Amino acid sequence: MPKPKYVVSTFEKDLLLHNIYMKTGIIIQTKRDCGKISKIVSDKNKFISESTVYRLFVLKHKSYTPYMHTLNLLARFCEYDDWVDLVKKNQSTRNTLYPYGDGELNNSFDGILTCGIKLNDFLVLRKYLLQLPYQTPDAKCHMLGNQAFKALMDAPKSCVSFYKSFCDVPVMRRSFFELLADPDFDLPNYDIAIQKYLNGTKKDSSIQNIQDNIFGLSLLTRHYFLTNKSNPFENCAQLLYKYENQVIRNSREIYTFPKARFFLYKIFLYKAFKSENQQRDYEEWLLDFISEEQKSFSFQDSKIWIHTILDMRSFLIEPIKFEKAVHSIINRFKNMYPNDFINHDNCFKTQELLDFTNQNSSAYWKKIWKN
Repeated sequence: MPKPKYVVSTFEKDLLLHNIYMKTGIIIQTKRDCGKISKIVSDKNKFISESTVYRLFVLKHKSYTPYMHTLNLLARFCEYDDWVDLVKKNQSTRNTLYPYGDGELNNSFDGILTCGIKLNDFLVLRKYLLQLPYQTPDAKCHMLGNQAFKALMDAPKSCVSFYKSFCDVPVMRRSFFELLADPDFDLPNYDIAIQKYLNGTKKDSSIQNIQDNIFGLSLLTRHYFLTNKSNPFENCAQLLYKYENQVIRNSREIYTFPKARFFLYKIFLYKAFKSENQQRDYEEWLLDFISEEQKSFSFQDSKIWIHTILDMRSFLIEPIKFEKAVHSIINRFKNMYPNDFINHDNCFKTQELLDFTNQNSSAYWKKIWKN
């Protein structure tokens, strides 16, 4: 009797890719990546070949019909009961993106976000998404943000009107503007997106609003410094660091993502307006701060701090001292980091570590789309 096969939709493929990435930290782009996934899955579950992973995720084809056994195995690796359980538990997300039937199953329908972005018409879409709360589950937010980001990359003329239309829509603030934030500013006029996001942030002194302002201003400060836009950089940096006393006072309550950027990106301010000795003094203070902070790090916190430190490495006066801080952080979670990230000379592979610790979902999805 032939084994049952299944047509995998684009949504299901993206969902599976994201779940595997969250489990392994590996972005499946090459045959070598497929070999790594084959080994990891086979070691933990039952055997799956490199060629099977390659055909499902890398090989160019209009559709691929893997055996149900393969899909069940990968679903169990991602901590679902089986493939049916994975599909069922993500049906709400699918219904949100594809509310008009089964066309998506054959990869013949665009999602609702893609349609609105291609048409550059957001009146109905805005009303539709306003029904979803800010606290929509992460899994759904990732898929919403991913579809919006990808569609905007393909339809750049819709970017500015999309930013203006959705900067105050709670679920899109969380999914597109936050989880799918783009620190590399690859989307056209992305500085307008962050400015609109900041305009939609409430003007009170709650921790949540402080975090939102730090998050947006940090992205703009980094972008304007790297692109040599001195006046916007100075304005954003001044707005950002007016929160310094509040951030230090409420450090434990502020999420790691904006906090790490807040403290590391102050190096830009020293580069632009302070002396080398002043920067050196600040770096010494920052190293002490990181040393104290890491005592309470979760694994997720460790990845955010490591990525931010390494991203700033070329701007530091004492990069070796910060590399030692990275080693110290890794050692707290040495069973969680791949063994081959650090060689016998105690040097780490910077680019691989940057990729592994990158918490920006847009960076992950952009690599998938290029593939």
